[in-house]
Amino acid sequence: MKTLQGLLSVMCFAIFTAKFSKQNMNKLFFAIPFVALIAFSSCKKNDPYNPPTPKNVAPSIQEPDDAQFFFKAIKTFTTRAGSSSSAEFQLGDAMAFLKDSFGFKNNAGVVTVNTLELTNEGNNYVFKSIDNLPGGVTFDTDRASWVVTGDTNTGIEPMLFDDNSPFPSKPVITDKVINTQASFILIAKDTIVADSTIFVINGPSASLRKVRGPNARSVVFTKEEMATLCTGRALGLVQISPYNLVLDTLLVPDTKTYYMKQTVVSKYVDLE
Repeated sequence: MKTLQGLLSVMCFAIFTAKFSKQNMNKLFFAIPFVALIAFSSCKKNDPYNPPTPKNVAPSIQEPDDAQFFFKAIKTFTTRAGSSSSAEFQLGDAMAFLKDSFGFKNNAGVVTVNTLELTNEGNNYVFKSIDNLPGGVTFDTDRASWVVTGDTNTGIEPMLFDDNSPFPSKPVITDKVINTQASFILIAKDTIVADSTIFVINGPSASLRKVRGPNARSVVFTKEEMATLCTGRALGLVQISPYNLVLDTLLVPDTKTYYMKQTVVSKYVDLE
C-alpha cells in the first residue's frame, strides 16, 4: 500500500514539474539575470543607471578657533584619467571671515583679493566664479593682496595688506587606474613641504579622507576602506592637498590674524 502511494506521489510531482517547466521556467530564467543586472548596475558606468562623477571641490579645512581674522587662498590643479599635464586646468579661489569685538563673524564691507571682490554669504566672504574669468583668482606668485573696506556699524576697521606666505608646491599624482579590491597607497611623486596634507579618494558610493602632519607625502587606505568606493571609468577622484597656516599678531595689535595657503591637486581616475 505504501509503495503504491509513493508511486502516485512521484507521478503527481512529475506532472507538476512538467507544467511548471513549460509555463514558468522561462520567467524564472529571465528573472535571474534581471536581478543580477540590478545588483551590478550601481557600479558600472555604461549601465542604465550612471553614478554621478564626484564633484571637484577643495577639501575642507577647519579654521582656527581663536582666529579673529582669517584669509585663505587656494590653487587647484585638475586633470582627467588618461590625460597629460598639458590638459591640466588651474583654478584660483579664496575665502575670508572677520569677527567683531564680540567674537562673531560680521560684515566687513567690501573684501577683495588680487582686485577681485568676494561675496558675503552669512558673513563668510567667498569668491564666486565670473564668466569672463574661468580660471578664477590669479595667483601667479605667492602674493595674495587683500583689501578690506571695513564697516563702522560692526566696528571692523579697514585693512590693506599682502600675504606673501608660500603656497605649498604642487604634488604630482601618477595613478590612472586604482584597484578597489586591495589596500592602496596614495603617494605624491615628489617631496611635500607643508604644515599638513589632506589625502582624498572619492568614488560613486563613498569618500575616503585622511590628514597627515608636516611634510607627509603618502597615506595608506585599507582594503576594507577601498571596497566602499564602488567602480567605474573616470568615476574616481583622487586629491592630494597640502596647506600652510601662518599666524600674524602684528597686522592688528593684540589680535590673531591667520593666513592660509592651500594647494589642491585633483585627478579623475578609473576605479576597478
